[in-house]
Amino acid sequence: MRFSKSLQFGERAKNYIPYLMENLREGHTIPMCYLIYSGLGNNLYEFYGAPHWSLPTFPRKEEEILGVAYGYKDALLLVSGMTRQALEEERKCSLS
Repeated sequence: MRFSKSLQFGERAKNYIPYLMENLREGHTIPMCYLIYSGLGNNLYEFYGAPHWSLPTFPRKEEEILGVAYGYKDALLLVSGMTRQALEEERKCSLS
């Protein structure tokens, strides 16, 4: 796994950073953990839960991880915040 230099954490994940990072580096599956990647095609971001990581067909193992969330709601909030930030940085729209 490669972590982005600007790796972002969900609000809930911030409480578990040492636990999450240690287990991710060791390749352990962490229940309730979601990894955020850049999206394919028209998708800006995609996120995958722990059950997907162990599948042999999981296509994203070598790509850069942009964010880590703990729980589905935390993943949704993190991806929406990252999307807002990306769109405002590109000045495509203002989401205020």
